[in-house]
Order: sequence, then structure tokens, then C-alpha cells
Amino acid sequence: MSSKKIGWLIEDGRPGNFIYQSPKPIVIDRDKPLSHMAVQACPAVNQFESRYFEVTTPFDLRLRCEKKNNEFEIYSVPEGTRIDEELIKRNLNLMPKEAWRRGDRPVIQIECPYAFVTDENVYLTQFPPFLEFNSSYWPGVLISGRFNITNWPRTLSWAFEWCDLSKDLILKRNKPWFYVFFESDNPEDSFKLIEAEYTEELRKYKSSMLHTPRFVSNTFSLFKTAKERRPKKLLVEKKYD
Repeated sequence: MSSKKIGWLIEDGRPGNFIYQSPKPIVIDRDKPLSHMAVQACPAVNQFESRYFEVTTPFDLRLRCEKKNNEFEIYSVPEGTRIDEELIKRNLNLMPKEAWRRGDRPVIQIECPYAFVTDENVYLTQFPPFLEFNSSYWPGVLISGRFNITNWPRTLSWAFEWCDLSKDLILKRNKPWFYVFFESDNPEDSFKLIEAEYTEELRKYKSSMLHTPRFVSNTFSLFKTAKERRPKKLLVEKKYD
């Protein structure tokens, strides 16, 4: 068993990046066990929870979806929203209908500037925060995904499928937004998150995968090319003076 380093970073050059918090292990906020028989003392629970990392919501946002004349409209509700309207328009995208899973369930994307990078063979899976109390209050489902971050350290997306139009989507700052889970070739491996330096080499490599879904339908078909052109080292730990 080994501990593999995974670097996390926020896309640079964006205003307001301080609102995005560091990912953290979900075990970090656990209370002290009431006894040696408590849930926190169970090795199966501990091994499970140690493999999930939590990313918190960066802002307060309440959205409403209405269907009018066979068209869907997304707008913010002032009560529960603390983000300027112009920023909502910049960060929120209603996907075209042909990209939905079902014609009666709109899919929205909220900008999510997190990326993860490693120099080892690791897969990332993005999940909804299913361990959070009352995590089912959203009127739909987070669209999860899994991909290799070794050769494809792309920036994530927060995509949401709206199933119940009678309810608002309420996101609260500092509450769990999603989880990330890592896998390697060895199921016994553990993972350590560190903040990564956004080096010029990493920036150039990531720019090569930018907008590729606009050119090809299956970006996974580009993984071989990405592997061949990948610099030997992409993960550099960020240092602060």
C-alpha cells in the first residue's frame, strides 16, 4: 500500500477565487467517538470515509426553473441568493435540449473551477454529497462522472439535472457541493491532497484539452494522444513564502 499525492488547484486569472475553499477529507469534521463501539471506531467506516474528499459550495444561490410555452427558464430568487446577477449569468449555463438525458428534465451547468493533477495513474469520480444530512433536498440529481486525471487533468463541471420543477435549487455557502473519490491500480492505496502550483507547463497542457468537446463527441478517444504529449512531471506542490 502507498500514499499517492493528488494536487488540487483553482483556474487562475478569475476574479473572486478566494470564495473557493480547499477540498478536505470528509472525516475532518467528525466528533470524538462516544465509545470504542461508536461509528467512528469502525474500520470499515473509516476506510470508506478516508477515500472521499469534500468540496464546499462557494456562494449562496437559489434558482427556480419554470416551463413557459414549451421552453424552460432559469432565474434566481433574491431570498436565498447572495451573488450579483451578472455573475450568475456568467457562471450559469442552461444546456441545449439535445444534451439532456430526458426532454422534461433540464440540465444546467454551474462553473466549477477546480482541477486535480497527479503524476501517477489515478481516476477521479465526482459524486453528490450523499453523506450530508438531508442531502436529498435538491430537486434533482448531480450528474456524476469518472475519468483519468493523470493524462486528462481537466477542470471539473457542476452539472445538475432538474427533475422536480415545483421546487427551487438551493445552494448554501460552505455546505457540501460535491465529493471527489480517487482510485488507482491498487485498491489498498491511500491519497493525500496538496495544493498544486499552476505552472506554465501545466497551463499549456491543459489548454490543449480546452474546448475539445466542441470538436469531437468522445473526448476519451483523445486520451492516447494526451498520454503521448504529456510532460513527465505536472504535479508541483505550491509553496508560500
